[in-house]
Amino acid sequence: MLSANLLNGGADPDAFADLVASLDVDVLAVQEVGHAQAEALLDLFESGEIIPAPDFTGMGLLARHDLEVERIPLSWGFGQIGGLRLAGWGDDAPVVELTNLHIAAPHMWSPRPGPWLRYRQAAELDSHLRHGAQKRCVSTNSSSATKVRSGEGAPERPGIDSEPRKWDSERLEATNERAGRERKGPARIVVGDFNATPYWPWYRRMVSQFTDVAVAVADKTGESPRSTWGPWPGSRRLLRIDHGFVHGIEPEAFEVVDIVGSDHSAIVMDLSFGVSGGRSDGDADS
Repeated sequence: MLSANLLNGGADPDAFADLVASLDVDVLAVQEVGHAQAEALLDLFESGEIIPAPDFTGMGLLARHDLEVERIPLSWGFGQIGGLRLAGWGDDAPVVELTNLHIAAPHMWSPRPGPWLRYRQAAELDSHLRHGAQKRCVSTNSSSATKVRSGEGAPERPGIDSEPRKWDSERLEATNERAGRERKGPARIVVGDFNATPYWPWYRRMVSQFTDVAVAVADKTGESPRSTWGPWPGSRRLLRIDHGFVHGIEPEAFEVVDIVGSDHSAIVMDLSFGVSGGRSDGDADS
């Protein structure tokens, strides 16, 4: 999985698409995505949703396998959530919940002061994590539906589904129980630009509930997690504010990769998911 902030459409679209293709990414999450970047990325993935915008709120969550995406309303911008059924596991495959977020920067003053927006977003995310996950995990039984939507001027694509079909909580619980899952709630991946270093309350809030993939892999390798943001494209990266968090999933590898034309570097995660049953070939990793 790769997550990247694309500098409000400023990152080079073709170079970024080439990077994603070269890494053979299964799931892509982008923040601050523009129209040219959206067009360059659509041909690389089978399903998901990408919504470019010129006001720093463009978001995209795309996958090579069936993935339908819902939006999480936030006081500034929005988050994305999708339910991804693991490929190769058959009808009883467990569902992994994917969440893509862009948290307001603390120095923002429009449309509201950043500290106020961050406080509101924290409460909204808590509500989603506590109450909305099982209701909002969406069905992957339908045909793939890649979408581009941004209001006026959005590129038209054939086969767009206007409303994703939802899983109710009972169905999600039953599916994951049949797959041999013993943990509470769905397996989760939360990624994005949090505009928060490990010293900030937003980060501490996340690690109280999730595993930071960068830290988990660094503990294995003996290396320190790398910074992901610098003041301008091509500058030295000074702060680690882009993160990947997981629950019920094993981090295997983590990498920070430069992006042409963005003040952020991308984070790339290799993750494994093991259960005691549900896969026909007996292999418990995906």
